[in-house]
Amino acid sequence: MAAKTTLARNLRWVREITFNSQTECARVMGVQVGRWCHWEKGIRRPDPDVMARFCVATGVTLDFLYRSDLRGVAEDVAFHLLGSHPELLLPRSASAGRARVRKAAQSTCQMADA
Repeated sequence: MAAKTTLARNLRWVREITFNSQTECARVMGVQVGRWCHWEKGIRRPDPDVMARFCVATGVTLDFLYRSDLRGVAEDVAFHLLGSHPELLLPRSASAGRARVRKAAQSTCQMADA
């Protein structure tokens, strides 16, 4: 998946579990709703300063937004993301394979036990 598409998808997924609407998210982030919509659709690249604020406000990392890497994401957010989007556990390529899936599954089990 292209980086721009991954970013747009991940922005939408995180926004859906942390904010009630695009309007609320845009207001909290200090941007116009239309701009936020363009970012979620992958039409435009987001401002790096806004992405840093978004990460602080939502508990995700830039690595998650740009590469779908769940390491460092707040446990409750990661749990919700994995519950809604189990495809995050799928390997990005055949070579990434079993190790990534096994590690993510172990993290998910640890979060559920907490």
